[in-house]
Amino acid sequence: MPGLLIAAPSSGSGKTTVTLGILRALSRRGIAVRGAKSGPDYIDPRFHEAACGVACFNLDAWAMGAERLKALAGGAETLVVEGAMGLFDGAPPDGRGASADLARQLGLPVVLVVDAGRMAQSVAPLVAGFAGFDPKVRIGGVVLNRVGSPRHEGMLRRALERIGPLSIAALLLTLVLLFAFQGEAIIRQPLVIAMLAVPILIQVFFNSGLAYWLNRKAGEQHSIACPSALIGASNFFELAVAAAISLFGFQSGAALATVVGVLIEVPVMLLVVRIVNQSKGWYECGPNPARG
Repeated sequence: MPGLLIAAPSSGSGKTTVTLGILRALSRRGIAVRGAKSGPDYIDPRFHEAACGVACFNLDAWAMGAERLKALAGGAETLVVEGAMGLFDGAPPDGRGASADLARQLGLPVVLVVDAGRMAQSVAPLVAGFAGFDPKVRIGGVVLNRVGSPRHEGMLRRALERIGPLSIAALLLTLVLLFAFQGEAIIRQPLVIAMLAVPILIQVFFNSGLAYWLNRKAGEQHSIACPSALIGASNFFELAVAAAISLFGFQSGAALATVVGVLIEVPVMLLVVRIVNQSKGWYECGPNPARG
C-alpha cells in the first residue's frame, strides 16, 4: 500500500502539524489521500478529516490483529498515518501497540519529526539511534521542527550528513577485523570457501533477476525496478556479521561464513548495478512498456 507513518521521539514534537500539512498539500494537488491515527485517539482523526476531506480511521496495533489492520489500511489512496507518543512507545513490557508496530506490520516507511529547537549537532546521534534501533522499522526521512534560523538549519544539516559515512566506516572497520582473524582460514580452505560461495552466488543472481523481471512484467518504471533488483541481490550481511561476532566470536565458523558472504556480495552488487543500467533500453521496450 502507498503511504507513510509520521512519528517522533516523543509527544509534542509536531507530528499532528506535519501530518495535517501533508494531508492538505496532497489533497490540494488532486492526489487521493486519506489519514489514519495510531491508537484509540478520537480528536486527531477529526483534524485529519478537515485537512483532506476524507473520513479518517484508527489503526490500533494493540487491540487489532494484523489482518484487521491490513484490511483497514488497504486501498489505492495514499495513506498518511499519524503515530502516537514516541515511535517505540507502547504497552509494557515490550512496547506492544507502538507506532513502530504499525510500520512493521504495514510495511510503511517512517518520517521522523524531531523537535530541534534546543539542539544542534546532537540531532545526528538521536536520528541514528532511531534509524538503527529496529532493522524492521525503516526511517525514510526526517523533518526538523522548530528550526530557529538559517544558521541553525545549516548546523543541523551538516550534523545529519555525518550519519551515513560514520555508519559505513564502522562497518568497514568490522570487516577489516574479520578479515584479519579469518584471512588465514580463507586461504587454507579454498574448497570450503567455494562451497559457501556458490549457493550465495546462485541466490543473489536469482533473487535480483527475478525482481527485475517481475517489475518489467508489471510495467513498473526502470527507476523502481533498479532498487528492487538491488534489494534482491542484498543478503543484509552487515546484520549477519553483527550476529556472528556477538554470538560466536571473530574466529568462529559463523564469522567465516559472513566474511565469504561479504566477499561475494560487494562485487555482485556492483555487477547488478552495471547490468540494470546497461539493460535500460531492453527493459523499457518490453511487452508491457513501463508506466511514465
